[in-house]
Amino acid sequence: MTAFEWLLAPIALGITVLLLQAAFARSNRASLAISVLSLVTSYYWGHNYFDQLILISSVAVIFFACLKEGSSEEFKILILLSTLGALTCIHSDNWMNLFVGIELLTLPIYGLIAWDAHNSKNIQAAIKYLVLAGGSSAFLLLGMAFLYAEPGSMALQLGSAKGSLLLFVGIGFKLSLAPFHLWTGDVYEDAPLPVTGFLATVSKIALVGVLVHVNPTQAVTPVLSAMAILSMIAGSLLTLRQQNMSRFLGYSSIAHMGYILVAWLVGGNIGFYLAAYTVTLLLIFWMLSWNPESKAGSLGLVFGFLSLMGLPILPIFWGKYQILLTAFSSEHWWLFGVFVFSSLIGVYGYARLIARVCLRSVQA
Repeated sequence: MTAFEWLLAPIALGITVLLLQAAFARSNRASLAISVLSLVTSYYWGHNYFDQLILISSVAVIFFACLKEGSSEEFKILILLSTLGALTCIHSDNWMNLFVGIELLTLPIYGLIAWDAHNSKNIQAAIKYLVLAGGSSAFLLLGMAFLYAEPGSMALQLGSAKGSLLLFVGIGFKLSLAPFHLWTGDVYEDAPLPVTGFLATVSKIALVGVLVHVNPTQAVTPVLSAMAILSMIAGSLLTLRQQNMSRFLGYSSIAHMGYILVAWLVGGNIGFYLAAYTVTLLLIFWMLSWNPESKAGSLGLVFGFLSLMGLPILPIFWGKYQILLTAFSSEHWWLFGVFVFSSLIGVYGYARLIARVCLRSVQA
């Protein structure tokens, strides 16, 4: 077996055992142990920090689901299937494997979003995500076809300008990059909270991991720069008036994905920023799933939002600092300026939300 097969084997075995358990002997505790054990075993075989971030996030989401309302074997199977897709994306070395990985990542999410069949908002969010994700997959597939046709090779190379643009339309949807972000607020708000956490972490990590396998070409760099600028501005502005925390996190993710796109374009350190962002989100979703009304829950939320804000000494600040330093030294003045401007706008949005959390804690 190859190293990649060893990475996927424990999760595949876990899915098989969970299917048998669901058929013969249901037990939430046993299913939790099986799913966590399979993910932890795969973590042992992980090759890079993208693998590790995905597996840690998947374990956290399963625990969030248990904290929030419990979760059945089927829920955990869908999480494991989507995690398999995410890992496949990270290790893809050709367009066909990448497309299979993206679809395996995406398809279980439809069921996860619509998990509560009695909640009409869950169903509406799932239908919206299904329709738009289907459209983005069509762009991805057409783009990959152009990228294959020009060199006659399935290798991950951005040769065709037309193919590259179509590819990034599809990836832009998955990463909630503007102007392909319109689904984000509704789906983040209406999906079950653990599923929102999965979308905000595993789904994003997988697609960012794809970016590091390819290099932007001069033909598409202006378009990608425009997407990064629009994402940073739109994401920061949309957070200013939001009251719902899940929707707020969805809109803030638009800006943060814009920052990561800047890091990719200027050759900055994506890994550190992505790790800091993921850990911060996991902390926030843990607090929201556990007891956000308590003093400890409010304190955890405040710390998490201060980190997302980019407060000095906290990890995301240093991630932003590294990206800005690289953008400045490489003379990407527009990206540098909008990055700073967007971060300053975001401070006000985060400050409003932090004030509301603190006021609610005092009143409680």
